[in-house]
Amino acid sequence: MKKNYILTLLLTLFISGFSFGQEMLVNGNLESWDDTSTPTSWDKAENLTQETTEVHGGSNSALRNAGSGTKDLSQNITGIVGGDSYTISVWYKADGDGSDARIWSFWRTGTTNLDDNVAELRGPNNSYFDNNGNTWSEYSVTLDAPEAADAFFFEVRSYAQSTVYWDDLSFVHNTSYDLLEDFETALPAGALVGDAGMATTPEVVADPATGGTNGNVLKIVTSAAGFVYQNAQLFFQGDHLDLTTEDKVVTVDVYSEVATSILAKVATPSNGGAESATDASHGGTGWETLTFDFSDPKDGTPVANDVFGRFLFFPLWTGTGFPSSSSVTTTFVDNIKGIGSEVVTNPDPEPSTAPTTPPAREAGDVISIYGESYGTALGLSGVDWDSGSVSSESTYASNNALKIVNGSADFIGFNVNGGGVDASAMTNVHADFWVAGTYVVGQVVKIKLSNHDSSAEINAIIKEVVPSADNAQSWISIDAELGTEARDNIKQILIIYTNSAGAADIVYADNIYMYKEASTSQTITVSIDVSADPGGVNIVTPTVSG
Repeated sequence: MKKNYILTLLLTLFISGFSFGQEMLVNGNLESWDDTSTPTSWDKAENLTQETTEVHGGSNSALRNAGSGTKDLSQNITGIVGGDSYTISVWYKADGDGSDARIWSFWRTGTTNLDDNVAELRGPNNSYFDNNGNTWSEYSVTLDAPEAADAFFFEVRSYAQSTVYWDDLSFVHNTSYDLLEDFETALPAGALVGDAGMATTPEVVADPATGGTNGNVLKIVTSAAGFVYQNAQLFFQGDHLDLTTEDKVVTVDVYSEVATSILAKVATPSNGGAESATDASHGGTGWETLTFDFSDPKDGTPVANDVFGRFLFFPLWTGTGFPSSSSVTTTFVDNIKGIGSEVVTNPDPEPSTAPTTPPAREAGDVISIYGESYGTALGLSGVDWDSGSVSSESTYASNNALKIVNGSADFIGFNVNGGGVDASAMTNVHADFWVAGTYVVGQVVKIKLSNHDSSAEINAIIKEVVPSADNAQSWISIDAELGTEARDNIKQILIIYTNSAGAADIVYADNIYMYKEASTSQTITVSIDVSADPGGVNIVTPTVSG
């Protein structure tokens, strides 16, 4: 895949997204000088003097103070690895007519200049740096070296009658991240999920750019009718994303024709860690490489510190939060890179026992939603608004149960098969649960019975169980009175699971039903003896039993 770039012109508050890498420019901070006009290790330094008062960092900078002609500061860098990522950074302070300073650099094969990245490396865009009111400013660009490159010619130029200071010049070989997904290999069903009302399920399409070279990419379309937090989810199929080191950067190529911000979130942790989110901005120039740094979390989440199996994109993020209403947007992503971690497949924890068998009941005293104890249950079917949660039935300890794998929220939703059920005559609700993983303080499991009219929910009945540490990885039950709330059309059921550190990843469920207690009765047996008088009936004292 061809990797692309992000071009950013920032003021002195800029902090580079690539904090980890090898500096390849020698004496880029201009702290060492052979004499007052010759900075150490630079191949060319024309019309420059050592400056000790006006500096960006350290004790020295280089000053070009007026004079005629174009003057260069340059250094040839060898050891470039084709295809690897490099960040070029130039701090400058310029004063003049606006055509005072610019970058004029080249990738090279040996001493032969290459024509790649002309817009970024010469000008940029064959223009000049913005003087920004004669303040210290930074030009920074991250590029992937052409495959043919083995050297880089680093040069900045100043022009006639300008006053230009140079300082803290940098050429960094960035950490070589693993390519986690480039969408060139067909993904299995379920690897891509559109959540919270997206217009369509995210899909793999051809590069939308005219003459684009990115091959297959992921298309994400939001809907004006969906939630503001609608998102596209990718389940990694190879290596997972390791964010346990100090380097918590993920780079993603993103195509957009409008300036925007995107929130990225990591989920499905391997070791029970918390989910984390961070963001990046896009200039609207087509393909740009965005840097998501999960050491700088957003949206109230903690710093990422686990190995994650799922990556989420929230296109409607504004940079400070979610908007008040949704809108239609189209975004494309490609080349998701980070530190990969080989997936060691450990079986999910699962019940080794069956839940307690429910008591026998008359058919009219129970409505079975899920389970086998009361004959054929009504059954449940999935919904598309539960943030990617999924369920599947399997057998555990010779007992069928639902395995629920959490999405990005803390619940799973179901439609009750048949379009709903009248539970007005029922007085209680029962459900059995088995929470995978270790006990976490604050664990709560709830069942929500959603009562509908002809078009929407009109009320809900929510019951819960709060397990203790002694209940870890064992069956727990909700068995509660339904109260006086209406329940004449229970159309949907939600199972909600959360704790103080976030939602549980896996929950098992069984024996979901509503019931009423059997009414007490007395059987009266009447014996009639007709033998004493065949021509008539002789009623004897009845025998009462029961």
